[in-house]
Amino acid sequence: MSQFNFKDIQETTAKPRFTPGIFDGVIVRSVKDGLTANGKKVITVSLLGTKGEEFEANWSMEGAAPQYTMRKLKHMLTKVMPSEEEVNAITTTEQANKALQGKAFRFKFIGTEYVNKDNQVRVKTDIGLPSFCESMKVPANATSLSFDPNNAYDMVRLPADQVPSAKSEAKSDLPF
Repeated sequence: MSQFNFKDIQETTAKPRFTPGIFDGVIVRSVKDGLTANGKKVITVSLLGTKGEEFEANWSMEGAAPQYTMRKLKHMLTKVMPSEEEVNAITTTEQANKALQGKAFRFKFIGTEYVNKDNQVRVKTDIGLPSFCESMKVPANATSLSFDPNNAYDMVRLPADQVPSAKSEAKSDLPF
């Protein structure tokens, strides 16, 4: 008879995740400076969904990318700040964090198809360029956000020649 010790075994469950589409009540957990694994500067925006979904957007602060990062941050800030002058007065990541932390948004996530190491097509969820969020004060039936999985801006599909095909195992009468 085998003996078991389950005391140190943690049960794992798959964490809920954001998929491409529109989600209500997405809360900004934090906005902070960071570095990627290879030392590139980023601003990390951490989000939490109503069902426990977690998402970290690492927006680059290298090369030509900061202009796009700032556009995204400003887009979010304009949804919670009373005036553009107040948004423009924010000059640090800490100030942006203070203005955004704990605020709830309606968020649009986009998707990009890729082929994983097991040769399967998967979808990476990301945040596109503005307009990707709005205040939860906007009624759902009056939202300006839309998501169309057939729109190339909302869902970037792999070119047909990069999609792995199911190889048919053709029977052969050859002896080898």
